[in-house]
Amino acid sequence: MGWWGQMAFDNDEALDWAGDLFEFETKTPVEVVVNLRRVLREALRANPIDVRTGTLAIPAAEIVAASRGRRRAHLPDYVNAWVKKHGNLLGTQDARLAMDALFLLTSIHSGVTRMWQGDDLTKFERYLNGLRVRVKNACRR
Repeated sequence: MGWWGQMAFDNDEALDWAGDLFEFETKTPVEVVVNLRRVLREALRANPIDVRTGTLAIPAAEIVAASRGRRRAHLPDYVNAWVKKHGNLLGTQDARLAMDALFLLTSIHSGVTRMWQGDDLTKFERYLNGLRVRVKNACRR
């Protein structure tokens, strides 16, 4: 798995996952929502959160934030298209689920945070903290 930056979709695993969900429109909007919730629930059950689980929970939370009007990060075009068309399917409960997963991800020494060191870790933590704030605000919408 390759990472080239600290944002949600700056890695092969997240792009492959999102591509499978969105790009070819082989899944119904409800199937996409179910998959997003599954990914976030897996992060809540993991102790500690392994690299793959965290790598998918972060873009899932980013999609929830964007769907709730709190978009910041660059999202792949096919994700943006889905959010514009079906983002209303994700509600406050999804934002709370994403917030809980991100809290756990940033509260413990997860596999994802162990990948980073020095300035890269600082950038990654700053990004995650910003995402947590946006997801928290999405709960209030």
